[in-house]
Amino acid sequence: MDKETQKKLLKVVAANYQDIGQQFNETRKKPLWPSLSGVLELVPRGASVLDVGCGNVRLRQGVRPQPLVALQQQRGLPWRLV
Repeated sequence: MDKETQKKLLKVVAANYQDIGQQFNETRKKPLWPSLSGVLELVPRGASVLDVGCGNVRLRQGVRPQPLVALQQQRGLPWRLV
């Protein structure tokens, strides 16, 4: 994919999340996926976790008490740094 097409697609995706961000966020207020819980069990106790593209930080449910840094780029979704 050429750079110009990439830029156009990123703009479309960003605009879509801006439009649907709140609604999308509401649909994600569910328990953590079982498959993610299994992966998080592999994280050593006390290790830090970086969740890039975190959306609404649902991963936070599974990493307690480990430190979590969560970053979300899209303006339509809540920005969080936990």
